[in-house]
Amino acid sequence: MNQLKLTVTLMALAIPAASHAQQTPRVSWGALATSNYIYRGVSYSDQKPALQGYVNVTDGFVYGEAWASTVDIDGDYGELDLSVGVTPEFGQLDVDISYTRFLYNRSGDCCGEIGLELGHPAGSVVDLGGAFYWDPESDATWTEAGIAGTVYDGFVLGGTIGSDFGSGDYGDDDQVAWDLGVSRGFLQGGTVDVRYYQSTNMSARAVLSVGFDF
Repeated sequence: MNQLKLTVTLMALAIPAASHAQQTPRVSWGALATSNYIYRGVSYSDQKPALQGYVNVTDGFVYGEAWASTVDIDGDYGELDLSVGVTPEFGQLDVDISYTRFLYNRSGDCCGEIGLELGHPAGSVVDLGGAFYWDPESDATWTEAGIAGTVYDGFVLGGTIGSDFGSGDYGDDDQVAWDLGVSRGFLQGGTVDVRYYQSTNMSARAVLSVGFDF
């Protein structure tokens, strides 16, 4: 469960990506080290560092992706997310429609969700985004909104806020989670991100992440 999925989508619009030779299909991959794997306001690494990576195969507007992370949840130490999706173009509106299945080393096939993500520029330096995720098995949902923009010399400031509106496994109250941070690209395909997280079920946490995309 990519902890920064909507935020990274917005950041990608502002941080120049590594150049790739044109090919069909195109294969991209990346790796990331983070001081804390936080997802929707919950630490999936028990407040400890985690290593993550992905492989993405894109052919036109269709893609498949495998994303993995170390975790520390009730005996599980590894997570694998398998996704398929489409990214149709509607002018300046970026659209990503996907289905993701979540797998763990001990508890196995956990669940899956359908996702709809939208991104759109709001001026020359600011991008807005929104996302809606639905698990058809449990009928749980997660709704998110985000903003990102270049503030100075390649530094990108951005954040998200999201909620399950009482539909998830967080108790009777709504789970609300938000983050705010700054990212900057470096070298060829590298990104460093410093981010502040807080939620209704977690006190404030500062997280450092460094990753490369190829």
